[in-house]
Amino acid sequence: MIVSICIFTIFISMLAGTYLYIARAQRETAEARKVYSGLRDVVEEISEEVKLSGIYYDCYSGVLVGVNECSTYFDLARGSVATSLALMDDENLKIFVLEDGKVGVKEYEYSDGLWVPKTSSYLSGEDFNVDSFYFGIFPAEDPSDNYEDLSVQYQPHVTLYVSVSSEGGTELDLQTSISVRKYE
Repeated sequence: MIVSICIFTIFISMLAGTYLYIARAQRETAEARKVYSGLRDVVEEISEEVKLSGIYYDCYSGVLVGVNECSTYFDLARGSVATSLALMDDENLKIFVLEDGKVGVKEYEYSDGLWVPKTSSYLSGEDFNVDSFYFGIFPAEDPSDNYEDLSVQYQPHVTLYVSVSSEGGTELDLQTSISVRKYE
C-alpha cells in the first residue's frame, strides 16, 4: 500500500509540474502577443502617416525655429539616424519622438512666420516601455529640391528602428522601411 501511495504521489507531482509549466508558458505567450499587438499598432500609425505625408527635411538642418524636436542637426548624408521623424502634410507638421518610454506625436501649424504647437499625444499605451526609437531617412536631401538632377531622384523612405520591453520580461525589436507615397 505504501509503495502504491508513493508511486501515485510521484505521478501527481509530475502532472502538477507539467501543468504549471504549460500555464506559465501560456501566460508568457499571451503577454508577448499583447506587446506585439501594441507595437504593431504604433508602427501601423507611423506607416500611414509616412505614406500620406512627406518627410520634412528642413527639420533635420537644425535651423527650424519654434520646434524643439528639430533643434539638433542630423547629418543624414553620413548615415546618422534621427531621433525624431518630421512629416509634413498640407499645412501641418507632425513629429514622432520618444518621450518617457512612449512614442509621442506632436503637431505644429505655421502661423505668422512661426511654428506653433497644436496638439500632443501618445501612440503607445501602458502595455510596454519603448527602450529605443530612431529613424534612418533616405535620401539625405529632399528630392524635390534637386528635381533636375537625376542622380538624386530616389523614392524617399524611412527605416524605423524600435525596441520595446514589458514588465513581464518580454522584449521585442522591430525594424521596417516605409516609402513615402506623396509626390509634389
